[in-house]
Amino acid sequence: MIYRKIENNKEQLLKQCLQYYCGDISKMQISRAIQEKDVKVNGKRVKTNVTIYEKDIVEAYFNEAKQNIYDVVYQDDNILVVNKKKGIETVSFDETKQTLQTVVQKDFPTAKAVHRLDTNTLGLVAFALNSTAESELLDAFKNGNVVKKYFAVVSSHDVKNEETFTDYFTKTDNATVKFSANDTDGIQASLSYKLIKRAGDLAQIEVDLHTGKTHQIRAQLAFHKIFILGDGKYGDKNLNRKYKKSVQSLASVYLRFENLATLKYLQSLPFDIRKLETLL
Repeated sequence: MIYRKIENNKEQLLKQCLQYYCGDISKMQISRAIQEKDVKVNGKRVKTNVTIYEKDIVEAYFNEAKQNIYDVVYQDDNILVVNKKKGIETVSFDETKQTLQTVVQKDFPTAKAVHRLDTNTLGLVAFALNSTAESELLDAFKNGNVVKKYFAVVSSHDVKNEETFTDYFTKTDNATVKFSANDTDGIQASLSYKLIKRAGDLAQIEVDLHTGKTHQIRAQLAFHKIFILGDGKYGDKNLNRKYKKSVQSLASVYLRFENLATLKYLQSLPFDIRKLETLL
């Protein structure tokens, strides 16, 4: 059994608490643990999704058959690259929360993520294994010295064989971003895509991300009426309902570093899982 003990930090439903703090445990396992009375709140077993409060102590026991969180794609003394699965945040400011980084650190104690993927975006995440690598890789992402490619399943109506978008974005108060064609509205962001295949009202595209802004692929494509399947924040609700998708069909499938110094050897080692990830 997997045991977790949590001090809850706010009023919320029990499932919300467990999903927040137990990122490596599936929603199905959480529901089953509650139904089978394997969860205690302040020492008392519960069997329903009760409301819990700040400083309540939650103890939970989960079946060992937990979901696979990541697969190792590449490892040496400086860098670890993993294929992240959906449903877990890369890192968090909340040190008590289960994240991809905390899971990876159980096997690689010195690992530090040098970039992030959204919780429900799967694919390649790079970790530095020492301070020198961390500094150089963080600079590479900050300065645009990383080639990043993604696969996405999108609504096919407005998809061309290939296209490049350069727009301007600002963050809003409700944790979303807004794009505009006006160069006085925010920060410039650019991406391009090419069509891989079509299947009815869906298409799979390969996105080349030229800048790395918050939610950029999801929000910028939506600005141009190309909606990622399953995206509840920026997507097409009717399309998501039709295909019964509630998380975005988006994967980071290619990373290649450029203009490195100490880690220059990585420039000849592109990390590529495009043959492994077929979303459509």
